[in-house]
Amino acid sequence: MHELSVDGSKLWAWCAFDMIGIFGFLRASGVPHSADPHSGENILLEFVDGISDDDKHFVFLADVQSHNAICEDWCPNVNFFTSTQLAEGWREASGVTGSYVSVRNLRPIAVDMVKAPCG
Repeated sequence: MHELSVDGSKLWAWCAFDMIGIFGFLRASGVPHSADPHSGENILLEFVDGISDDDKHFVFLADVQSHNAICEDWCPNVNFFTSTQLAEGWREASGVTGSYVSVRNLRPIAVDMVKAPCG
């Protein structure tokens, strides 16, 4: 789980992708807390009015293997990383396929996905 602090309230998201989309959709300001699953390093991002200009951190987007249990199967594999090298090391160790995108470049896609209803 990833922790969000929005307008003084603590919330949790299933994955890094959700966090970016939630901040963007709400145009919220706050600081999400997460950890790089490969290095264990704490990751703090800052969002102002739904936007993070962070280009130091990356999100690993796992390939979707099944649409049956997105929260259980996909979300645990969508995480923040402090570098593409650490993301690649984690990917190799976990055997998960996918790609990584900078936090800044992922925002427009994440916001659009948050708007779409799950079904």
